[in-house]
Amino acid sequence: MNACKAAAAIAVLILAAGCASKPPVLTGRWSVTHVGGKAQPSGVKAQLEFTGDGRLAGNVGCNGVMGTYTQEGKTLKFGALGTTRRMCESPVMDQEAKLLLALERANIAAVYDDTLDLRDPLNEPLVRAVRVP
Repeated sequence: MNACKAAAAIAVLILAAGCASKPPVLTGRWSVTHVGGKAQPSGVKAQLEFTGDGRLAGNVGCNGVMGTYTQEGKTLKFGALGTTRRMCESPVMDQEAKLLLALERANIAAVYDDTLDLRDPLNEPLVRAVRVP
């Protein structure tokens, strides 16, 4: 009987480990709430949309953004990102530059409920966003 319980416990641990290693589901639209661990300033609205075929689109505050991404498990890598060339007020442009830099540095993605966290190789927070229904 003890051998059966031990085998069952091992099976549960293996299943749990398998579930834990599932890649986060990035597809969908996300509203950016934090950049570099700091809340977005009022009036700055940024959204990112990840498609299932590895494309990224959205708005980084003032300008539109487009590009590609690859995901392997929790590892995330953005390809070259392009933006439109509108000029906005300085605070919006400054925050936009911070977000673009954060996206370039991001290589870890985690999704908890409806929250997306993008982190750097040292696991430092770069971008937090909430799923847009």
